Amino acid sequence: MTEKIIPIQQEVQDKSVQFKVLNTSKKQSGDQINVNVLLSIKLLGLNDYGFKKNNKNFVENIWLNIPYFEPGIAADVYTEDGKQFVSKDLRLSKETKLAFHFNVAKQEVSHQDKPMRFSFLVPKPGRIFTKYSILIP
Repeated sequence: MTEKIIPIQQEVQDKSVQFKVLNTSKKQSGDQINVNVLLSIKLLGLNDYGFKKNNKNFVENIWLNIPYFEPGIAADVYTEDGKQFVSKDLRLSKETKLAFHFNVAKQEVSHQDKPMRFSFLVPKPGRIFTKYSILIP
């Protein structure tokens, strides 16, 4: 696996997907930290997301990475109009904007000296992956 740190607003084009992180925000609310990511994505073809052949549910390969914290944090995902995202509604070759909402316990990140990362693991043939990550300051 190769990791590429990319800046916000940089478009990434792969054989099966084109995407860009449009915006990120982080806010503390009590003992929780809320991280929001706005993503523009266009699937150009099917891929093996979640190790499932020809699976278009790319959300299975997106999470919030917290350094030195083992499990990646999954997100609640919503469409532009505020509806819960359902992968079966996704159309190939159509740009879609999605809002990812992550909630993390403050204690999990309070001792970290490295920023969290929004990561998207894009499969390649032969079970090779590129992990595209955006730092969340």
